[in-house]
Amino acid sequence: NGGHNLLEPAALAMPVLSGPHLFNFLEIAAMLRKAGALQEVNDAAALA
Repeated sequence: NGGHNLLEPAALAMPVLSGPHLFNFLEIAAMLRKAGALQEVNDAAALA
C-alpha cells in the first residue's frame, strides 16, 4: 500500500526493484528513474 522506502537499497548501492504502487515515494521514484536506478515490475512474472 504505497510501497517501501526506495532510499534504503539505493543508499547501499543495491538494485532498486519496485512494484507499481509508489504513491508514497513519487519524488524519490522519479529521481531514481531519471538516474536509471529503478526497475519497476508489475507482477511476479515480470520479476522472473
